[in-house]
Amino acid sequence: MTDISKMPDFCSRRHPFHYTTALNTLSKMGIDINRIEILAVGEYENYKGEIIEQNPTPGSSVNPNTKIVLKVGYPSAVDYMPYQFFYGLEGITSSRTSDWEDRARMLMSPFDAAVIRCNAVAKLES
Repeated sequence: MTDISKMPDFCSRRHPFHYTTALNTLSKMGIDINRIEILAVGEYENYKGEIIEQNPTPGSSVNPNTKIVLKVGYPSAVDYMPYQFFYGLEGITSSRTSDWEDRARMLMSPFDAAVIRCNAVAKLES
C-alpha cells in the first residue's frame, strides 16, 4: 500500500449505514478514524447515515496525516435542545439569528463524533 491514496467520493449515497462504509474505507486506507472530524448535521433535513459533505474533495490525494472532515446526517444532542439553551430564557429577540444551531453543532461535535465512531465500529464488527 502506498502512503498516498485518492479520496473516495462518499457524498450522495443514501444508505442508513453509509457513514460506517466511509469510516471503514478510510481505515483500510491507513487513516486513523479517531482523527477524522465528524459533524452530525441531523437527520430531519438529511437522509440518516448519508455523508452530506466531505473535505478533501473526491480524487484529492490523502495520506494518514491529511485532515479529513465529514458532515453526516445523524442525530445530534442539538436536535433535542430548545433554542433557549443558547439564548437564555430572557434572550433579546432582535439579536437572534439562525446560526445558533450551527454553533451548537460545532460545540457538540466531539461528543457526536464519538457516538458516530462507536456505532460505526459496532455495526462493522457485527
